Amino acid sequence: MRRMALIPLLVGAHLVAVASPAVAQKTAKGPGGKTACALLSADEIKHATGRDDVARKTSHMDADTDFSSNCQYWGAFDITLHVGTQTKVMFGRERENYSKAPARLGYTVERVSGLADDAYYLIDKSKVELRVMRGEMELAVSLSGSLPANAEAKKMALNLAKVAAAKL
Repeated sequence: MRRMALIPLLVGAHLVAVASPAVAQKTAKGPGGKTACALLSADEIKHATGRDDVARKTSHMDADTDFSSNCQYWGAFDITLHVGTQTKVMFGRERENYSKAPARLGYTVERVSGLADDAYYLIDKSKVELRVMRGEMELAVSLSGSLPANAEAKKMALNLAKVAAAKL
């Protein structure tokens, strides 16, 4: 009789064990349902940059979470997109921290007007990045590797950010 009472318990435990991995495998689809790789196609990147030698290969950099998503496009230089949740206060604090960083670190911060709620370039010797805030979403468009001159790289980052930010 005792053995019969254990069967429903064992069946229940088995169902929980089988269902748990399925639940764990369900990943979030990026912050606000937006994933970095879905923001820009390779063709959109080529059009926005005016170059055919970019975005030849795409790499989804990590698992999308409710808070963050990253994607990298490889070509003549690397283009990385990041979308994540962020508060306007922290966005401003990060910008201020970079602008007040010691000169030896080599950061240049330039505000950008007319793009979403707030935006700025973060430039150092290895990258040109445009960070954009729209609502509670942050978009970062980073160009790195064998970059063209800063003015051209900034223009490309701005064009990419305009297209991507419109989809947030």
